[in-house]
Amino acid sequence: MKRSITPFNSIIYILLVFTIVGSVPAWSQIKISKAKGVKISKYETFAVIQGQVVSADMSKHKELQIFEMVKEAVTKQMTLRGYQEATDSTAQLVISYLYDVTAKLTPRKAGPLGQTPVDDPTAIDASNYKVSNETRVLILDITENKSSVWTANCTMNSVMKDISKLFDVTIESAYKRFPVQGKGK
Repeated sequence: MKRSITPFNSIIYILLVFTIVGSVPAWSQIKISKAKGVKISKYETFAVIQGQVVSADMSKHKELQIFEMVKEAVTKQMTLRGYQEATDSTAQLVISYLYDVTAKLTPRKAGPLGQTPVDDPTAIDASNYKVSNETRVLILDITENKSSVWTANCTMNSVMKDISKLFDVTIESAYKRFPVQGKGK
């Protein structure tokens, strides 16, 4: 029996594609840079150290949470590629990061006589700006003897509310071009 694609079926297919694409977090870009002449796959061990978090409202507690999320995601990707985690200073590769959150502020519309209409009583003394978009940048840097051998610069849009999952997906995408231990470049 031969099936033909009807207009109704094509609409279902298009909606399915938009649903799948819309559920994946979007990031603006992931740029990878490697040191020339360095064969990363010859190394066997790695360690993840706490990096730097740049944001106006980050507490030490949140910085530690971000470290744990980044460490878990990076450790997963490195071990999948055959590298072993070293818990002391014997690690051949040291992985650190820089995480930056930048909020884009847009002015609220001013009402008559320069007043902004308020529909929420808690916003009476609020500023005339609102956060319209956040850009998150995660830079992973892998060094060997204090020389950078591999860097991933990931610019993420804040589409996904679960930041742990956002880190997992972004770091997994960045590591797609990372060599397997003992093979390749």
